[in-house]
Amino acid sequence: MVSVIVLNWNYARYLAAAVESALDQDYPHTEVLVVDDGSTDSSRALLERYRARASVIFQDNGGHTVAGHTGLRSSQGDIVMFLDSDDILYPTAVSRVVAAWRPGCAKVQFQLSLIDASGKRFGADPPWTVPLPSGDLVPQLHDTGRYQTPVTSGNAYPRKLLEQLFPVPSDFTFVDGYLNTVAPFYRPIISPTTNSVGTVGTIGITRHTPLALMRDGCVSGCSTSSSKSATSGPPLPVAVTAFRQACLCAILST
Repeated sequence: MVSVIVLNWNYARYLAAAVESALDQDYPHTEVLVVDDGSTDSSRALLERYRARASVIFQDNGGHTVAGHTGLRSSQGDIVMFLDSDDILYPTAVSRVVAAWRPGCAKVQFQLSLIDASGKRFGADPPWTVPLPSGDLVPQLHDTGRYQTPVTSGNAYPRKLLEQLFPVPSDFTFVDGYLNTVAPFYRPIISPTTNSVGTVGTIGITRHTPLALMRDGCVSGCSTSSSKSATSGPPLPVAVTAFRQACLCAILST
């Protein structure tokens, strides 16, 4: 089973599209959970209509990482995807993740189409011209503190690894800033490719809004390009913190 966990805070304007996209997956063994992290807009009223089709969880505001942990603990899938509530998955997203999945990977990652707040498409995250790496990325992380990776909604993780990594350390505000940095220290990364620039088509859409820029762009290096995170990965000091956390977790798990 694959769990798609929608994380929401005050994004009622986009929330229905995100939830519907998760519910419309063509992969039959998909469960959908929505964690509302203390929204004060109309999100909770909107979510009531989905209770028959998804697991809807209301909690007091604790932040993106706490909402992610809540969703993980309530889910059952062996593969877990986190979907930010201003983003959208294409109907084949989960099927494509499952097709690319290999036992022992740390995650499967795909590019996402970029749209602005009005829905106009204008690029991809990471950009089309930037290849997504696969395999053992520890040497690259050691040297640069970063690697090309999409924001939250373009990643799928093995449940067993997430159970090792959560709860996210308080140094990190957002799920992807931590998971995308730490995951390569545990297992190889899979980035399905079909050509020299690494494009296989996107599995969904990520929205380029002011809040999304704060959430994704700055955590991923405060890119000033048209992509939320054209040079993805947290700043080097954050990567060092993640590296230390990964080492500690590895020691404690042996």
